[in-house]
Amino acid sequence: MKEEKDRGGRPTEYDSKYADMVRELVAENNTSQAKLAKVFGVGKATITDWKKAHPDFAQALQEGEDRYKVKVVEKNLFRLCKGIRYTTTSYNPKGLTTRKNYMPPNAKAIELFLSRRAPERWPSVRQIDLNGNMNFSNRGSDLAAFLDEIDGTTQGLEHNAQIEEPDVEA
Repeated sequence: MKEEKDRGGRPTEYDSKYADMVRELVAENNTSQAKLAKVFGVGKATITDWKKAHPDFAQALQEGEDRYKVKVVEKNLFRLCKGIRYTTTSYNPKGLTTRKNYMPPNAKAIELFLSRRAPERWPSVRQIDLNGNMNFSNRGSDLAAFLDEIDGTTQGLEHNAQIEEPDVEA
């Protein structure tokens, strides 16, 4: 630990445990550098100086930001899997109109979620052999059957739709 001077001239001391603290603060709350400065009792410029002078502090700050962003994306992916209820408000000549909306579960989001969380039950297999043939395992019908089993989400959809080619006489 070396003694540094804050831009105001007051001595500040960096402690290596600050890196672990900043990683957790940012990962959990997306704490800004201004708030971090208040937590550590220093000026915002000191946080910037610590980032430059202490690679472990800069790395911890970046790791905390990355963990926070992943957490936000995971939360939104899960919302897409469940379906989203939301309200819209619009202004029109008759006044304010509020409307409740629903976005149904997104099958691609569900497939991604299940293939990552339970790969043994929901594998995402794509194989390409050297002859150029591609084999895509069709988990779509399994997914649709699973959704029907849970809550009937895909009732009425054709799971095994086939495209029929028109008869062509030579």
